[in-house]
Amino acid sequence: MSTRHATTKKNNKKKKEFAAMKIGTLRQLLVLQLESLLASERHARDTFPELAKAAAAPGLAECLQEQATTAREHVVRLDRVLERLAPPARPGAPALRPAVESPTSRALLRQCRDLAGNPEVDPHVRDAALAALAHHVLHHDIAGYTSARAWSRLVGDDETARELARSLDDEHAAARRLGEVAAEVDRLAAIDLVKA
Repeated sequence: MSTRHATTKKNNKKKKEFAAMKIGTLRQLLVLQLESLLASERHARDTFPELAKAAAAPGLAECLQEQATTAREHVVRLDRVLERLAPPARPGAPALRPAVESPTSRALLRQCRDLAGNPEVDPHVRDAALAALAHHVLHHDIAGYTSARAWSRLVGDDETARELARSLDDEHAAARRLGEVAAEVDRLAAIDLVKA
């Protein structure tokens, strides 16, 4: 069996597993979305510090480190919300839940890690690419938080909606800050291009 066929078969199995998940109500969909956001925030929490170390521009490094700190706060918030919405089946079970995989954020952050570890890429160009990929991750999370907040309101869970609104505000602020930093690192990458 070819590697490509094996990968496709593996991906199809994952899709079937996801499709087999019980999503009969909007509340169940909300919990699934929150678990996906939790996985994404965990990936960001673990990856952004590495990216900050790889960044050549101090402003980008600081911005990425801030995003890691924010992701840690979001993990705590999402754990708290999920504990309330979908408590463990057994009382006293560990709070750490196996989160639904977030393949989009995982793939984006893997690209960031690969890029950060590539010594052949010009540092300014690497910074521009890292900023762009980090922006992708933020906007992926913004879309997830926007949907989850709306669904929380629709199912009458105003407390969750308020918690998610705080995270959404954090994500928007981080995207604005990253946009400002990205403009500068992009300019430096373009200067390198002109010199070449």
